[in-house]
Amino acid sequence: MKKKRSSQGSALLLAVIIVLLAAGLGGSFLIVNISNSRTQQNMSDQDELMVMCDAGLERAKQALDMYRFDYSPTSTYVAPAGAQKWDWSEILSYCYAALPAGAAPVNYWDPPDMHAIMEDALKAMNDPSNSQYNNFKAYAGSVAWDAKDTTTGLWGKNSIQAEWTVPPIGAHTTPNAAHPYMAVPNKVFIGWNIPFHKGAIHIFIHNNNGKKVDSAGVTRMHTYYTTKLAQDTQFEELDDAICITVTATMRGGPKAAQSHMGGIVRQIEAVYRRPEYKPPTPSQGPQFAAVTSQDDIDTLGTVSIDGRDWSADGTKIVGPGVWGLLSMQKISVGGSSTIGGSGNAPPAVKGASAGSTMANGGSQFPSGYPQDPDAVMKQPKGAMKAAAMAMGTYFTSEAAYNAAMPAGGWSGKIVYADFDPSPSFNIGGSAYNADPTILVVHNDAGTTSVKNTKGFFKGLLIADEVNHTSAPGGWIGATFLLSPTASSGANAFGTGNTPIRFSSEVLNNLPSISAPTDPTKPSDLVSIRRIQ
Repeated sequence: MKKKRSSQGSALLLAVIIVLLAAGLGGSFLIVNISNSRTQQNMSDQDELMVMCDAGLERAKQALDMYRFDYSPTSTYVAPAGAQKWDWSEILSYCYAALPAGAAPVNYWDPPDMHAIMEDALKAMNDPSNSQYNNFKAYAGSVAWDAKDTTTGLWGKNSIQAEWTVPPIGAHTTPNAAHPYMAVPNKVFIGWNIPFHKGAIHIFIHNNNGKKVDSAGVTRMHTYYTTKLAQDTQFEELDDAICITVTATMRGGPKAAQSHMGGIVRQIEAVYRRPEYKPPTPSQGPQFAAVTSQDDIDTLGTVSIDGRDWSADGTKIVGPGVWGLLSMQKISVGGSSTIGGSGNAPPAVKGASAGSTMANGGSQFPSGYPQDPDAVMKQPKGAMKAAAMAMGTYFTSEAAYNAAMPAGGWSGKIVYADFDPSPSFNIGGSAYNADPTILVVHNDAGTTSVKNTKGFFKGLLIADEVNHTSAPGGWIGATFLLSPTASSGANAFGTGNTPIRFSSEVLNNLPSISAPTDPTKPSDLVSIRRIQ
C-alpha cells in the first residue's frame, strides 16, 4: 500500500512564482514607462529647442531689416535717440570674429560648428571660471525678450528696440571680448550666446556665396556699390541675400559645465533676401566755384585751386568750369598759391589767372546767401541732418567721427559733423573715396572751424569755416563755406600743396538726400532648413 505524498509547501512555491512573475512584469512596465518618459522628455526638449530657434530667427529677421539704411517700418517712422544702422557686410565680419574657438566653418557659406557653440553656451551658463559667466548672468537678469507684451498686438515683441542692438561706433566689425551686448543701449544679441528661456541661443550671420546674373548668365554690377560686381565674398554682401544660422542650447546632465556631451542642441539655417536697392535720383550740389565763401578768402603757401571742370577721377579736364574762388567779400591770393578757373589754368608759379576769381559776388545770390547746409542743397530745414542720421553718419563728437571713418574715407555717404573739430581734422583717406560724399561740418551756432585738413576727399564740403589745408591731401568737387565772420578773419587755404579742383561730375552725383523709393518693404525669407 503506497503512502500519500505530502503537498505541504506547494502553495508557497506557487505564491513565490506568482510574486516573481508579477515583479518581473511590473519591472518591465516600469522600464517601459521610464523609457517612454525619457523619450517624451527628449521630444519635449527638442520641441523647446525648435521654438527657441524660431524665436531667434524671427528676432534676427526683424533686426536685420531695422539695421538697413534703406528701410523704415512705416512711412511716418522716426528713429529713437541713439539709434544706429548696421551694414550687413559689417555684420558678416563682426559675427565671424565673435565665433567661439573651433566653431568657424571650413567654407564661409556653411553653418558654424554647433557643438563648439553649445560648449561655449554651457560654460557661460554653468562655469563661474568662464570669462563670460558674469556677463551671461547679468544679461539674463535684464529683460531681453518680453513674451508677455500684448500692448501692440505683437506677441514675443523684444523689449529692446532693434535700433539699440548695434555695437558702439568703432566696433561694428570688431567685437569687444568683454561682450558689448552689456553696454547700454547697445544690447547686441547677434554673434553671441545670449540667455533665452531655459538655455541660450546663438545667431550667426554669414554669406551665401551667391551672385546676380543677367539673362545671358553674366554677373551684373551691384545697384548700390556701382563699381562692384553683384557677387559675394566672405565679408561683402553683394547679392542682397545672407544666411541666418540659429543654434539653441539647453542644459542636460551633470557634466554640462565641462562638456558639450552634457547639453542638447538644435540648429537651423535660413536664407534672408532684401529687396534690390533702387538708387534714388542723385543730389546735385551748387556749382558756382571750386570754393564759395560768405567771408573773405585768403590763399597761402603752395595751395592750388582750380575751377576748371575736372573728371570725377581727377585725370582730365572736361570743360571750362567755373571760378576758382567766389567770395561775398574780399579775396587775397598770397604766398606761392595759384588759382585757375573759367577755362584758364592756374599760373605756373603763383597768382590767379584771368577770370579765376570773383570778389564781392553777392549778385550771384539774388535771394540771399545760404545760411545753413539745408539751404545750400535747397532742402527743407533739418533734411541734411536727418539724412545723415538715417545713414548712421551723424556725429556730435570728433572721437566718434574718427572711430567710424572707414580706412578709405567716406564714400557715397552724407556725413554730418555737428562739433567744432580740433586742428589736423581728417576729411578723408590716403586716396580719393570711391563715390562722391557730402561732408557737413556745422553746428547751429555756425561757429565750427575746419583746421589743417588731412586726407583726400571727393564730394561737396559744406562748413562754417576753413582755416588752412595741409598736405598730403586733395579735394575734388566743391567747397561751400557759410560763416560771414570766420574766427581767423578769413577762410584761409594753404600751408601745404593741397590741390583743390572743381568737378561737375562729382557734384551731379552726390548721395541722395531723399528717402528710399520703397522704405517700408521688408526682406523675404527665401528658405529654411533644420540642420540638427
